[in-house]
Amino acid sequence: GGGETAQPVIPEEPVTPPEVPVVPPSEGGEEGTVPPASGGEVTNPSIGDVTAPENEGPTSSPAEVAQPEDVDTRLSELTIACGNLVPQFSSDVYEYTVYVTQDQEIKDCSAVAKPIGSEATITQEGPSEFSDKDVTKKIISTGPNGNKSEYTVKIHVLKNTELLINSQLYELNKKPETKLLPEGFKKTTVKKGDGKITVAQSSGGTLFVAQFLNENDKNDYVWRIYDMESGAFLETRIVDINDSKYVFVSEEDFLVYGVGAAGPGYYRYNEEAGSLELVEIETVEEGKKSDFGKIIIMTVLLVLLLIFGGILWFKYLKIKRMKQSPGVKSKYFRPYIVIKEDDVTDEDVEDDK
Repeated sequence: GGGETAQPVIPEEPVTPPEVPVVPPSEGGEEGTVPPASGGEVTNPSIGDVTAPENEGPTSSPAEVAQPEDVDTRLSELTIACGNLVPQFSSDVYEYTVYVTQDQEIKDCSAVAKPIGSEATITQEGPSEFSDKDVTKKIISTGPNGNKSEYTVKIHVLKNTELLINSQLYELNKKPETKLLPEGFKKTTVKKGDGKITVAQSSGGTLFVAQFLNENDKNDYVWRIYDMESGAFLETRIVDINDSKYVFVSEEDFLVYGVGAAGPGYYRYNEEAGSLELVEIETVEEGKKSDFGKIIIMTVLLVLLLIFGGILWFKYLKIKRMKQSPGVKSKYFRPYIVIKEDDVTDEDVEDDK
């Protein structure tokens, strides 16, 4: 009475797992996987349970071999001992020219280069000096993985028919445009060094002008006066004065050459007044003629002096002989040979008798 009523114990019946159909093998011959039962795990009857254990990390891959990193093999600096690079250095420009002269003191053409990537190495190819011919240098920057940047420097020895103006090369025009000069200029050839060059000559034959063309722009040109005596090209310019062309011969003296009111010749230009005054100057050729005349005169005077001196010496010897005592002459001697009496013996006197 008053106690709890005992509940009858009902025995548990065994639970039969639901049947799971097996998927037939695929065409490749591999067995299919068993679709997961409701709330169950993925299984394959042939290989059993393949469920990865919980909290297991991803499968590790084989260790990879470390590869060297790419470095920037371009150059950040490049200089050469014998001259300046043309154009100015830039990391992305790979070809340059250095203009030199044959008689310049520094002939060393070694290069100094610095790569952008510090791990790159620098090598050089080509001669260490130049002489009288063009040479080529190669500067190669190589990275650890073998990638390269190659820079080429051509060292050009200027010829006697070339000019370098503001890092631009100008070459002598073999057909000077005389129409751009004062009236009367004509093409001619003159000697320069071991060869000949073509220049424009004035109508009077006293002024020679050469035209040089920019190798990269034939419309860009300059004029130079050719000095026959020194073989040098002197700076000049062509100007318009009173609607006529003139060649500036001397900026300091305002001396020009052209065809003025008095005809072709040299004029002194008064820029303020705009006037021209004809002047007489001695040209190189006239100077050479004058020097040649002086040489002839000096030679003639020297010959006359030698002749006059010879005459005086001959007269001196003749007078000296006349002043000497005649003495006793011997028939065995020529008439002009005189012997002293002291040297004559009594036997000599007796023989004469």
